[in-house]
Order: sequence, then structure tokens, then C-alpha cells
Amino acid sequence: MSTVAPEVPDNVAARVFAEPWQAEAFALAVALNQKNAFDWHEWVEVFSGQSGEPLVGNEKAIEAAYYQRWLAALEAIAVGHGLVSTPEVDHRVEEWRRAYLRTPHGQPIELARGLEADAEHEAHSHDHHDHDEDGHVHHHSVRAVPVSISPPAAGRSS
Repeated sequence: MSTVAPEVPDNVAARVFAEPWQAEAFALAVALNQKNAFDWHEWVEVFSGQSGEPLVGNEKAIEAAYYQRWLAALEAIAVGHGLVSTPEVDHRVEEWRRAYLRTPHGQPIELARGLEADAEHEAHSHDHHDHDEDGHVHHHSVRAVPVSISPPAAGRSS
């Protein structure tokens, strides 16, 4: 297998990762390549398939979009090689979404908050329904809400 890494845009290669998840996605792709889960030729093909529109915008937006594509390629390869299933990926995405919703503004998002939501849901799953006099079960939906939100930026109309 090839050990030559895929090309990284100059503005990204010269910088430190902007977010921890970007470094983790990059490191995971390199580690999976080193474990012979895929070669870089396959990576380039899958990553190129994720590309679509050219990356435009300010440097931060371009970098974020680049690593979103990197993550999508990594997920596609992992699913394609049977390392993880699509439902497992979807479940983990949902756990991160719940973690985001349960994170106070300004705090780092930690997956544990999404897993706590799973545990709480399991523990209380029987608390969210009622039985009528005929024995029929009536379920009540529970909606996750953010712990806090940011006020709109000054001078911006909503």
C-alpha cells in the first residue's frame, strides 16, 4: 500500500488544525491507511467524489468545508470496507447532535453529554407514556432543546 499522503491545499497544510475534530479525522485516516484498511489511491478517489463544488469563502470557511469533505470520505471508506455500518454512523452523529444541544454556550462539546442523553432516555423511556382505561398506550414525544443560545450579533437583524 502507498504511504504517500493525499495533497492538502497550501493554506491548510501550513496551518495547525483549527478544531480538534479536524486533527482527529486526519489522524484516523492516516492510522487506517497504516493498518492497510485502504490505500491512498482509493482515498483520493473517494475524497474526490466528495468534492463537488469548489471551496470558496474566507480561509476559515474553506478549511471547515475541506475537513467536512475529509470526514465524509472517511465515513464512506469505513462503511464501504465494513469497518462500521451506516446505522452506526448515523447513531454516532445523533449522539454528537444531542451532545451539542446539551452543552452550555462557550463550553467544549463532549460526546459524553450525548451518551448521557441516551442513558437518560433509556432510564425514563417508560415515563413518557400513559395508559387509558382501555389499556391503550399513549406516547409523549420529548424534544431536546439547547441548554443556552447565543444572542444575535450586534447590528444584525434577525
